[in-house]
Formats: sequence, C-alpha cells, structure tokens
Amino acid sequence: MELTKNTTELLGLTDRNIKILFAFKEKNFQVLRAKLDYTPFPCPPLPRKYD
Repeated sequence: MELTKNTTELLGLTDRNIKILFAFKEKNFQVLRAKLDYTPFPCPPLPRKYD
C-alpha cells in the first residue's frame, strides 16, 4: 500500500475520503480504481439566461 500512497501524493490527491480499491501496475502506466467514502452533494442548477 506504500506505493499507492506515494502515487496519490504524486498525483496531488490530498482528499482523505478517497479510498483506493484496486492498483495495477504495467510497464508504462498504473491503473488506480478509487471511490469516495461519501456521496457528494449535487451541483445546484444554474439560472438560465434567455436572449
């Protein structure tokens, strides 16, 4: 798990609510599957402008 922690720091993922579910390393790239611990709030609808 230490490599995953280092990878998240390199990517700038500082949110502690992100949990890494799966890490897979290939020769040229890494695949990380992650999820949030909480359900994010939906964005409020924007007011519509009619021309």
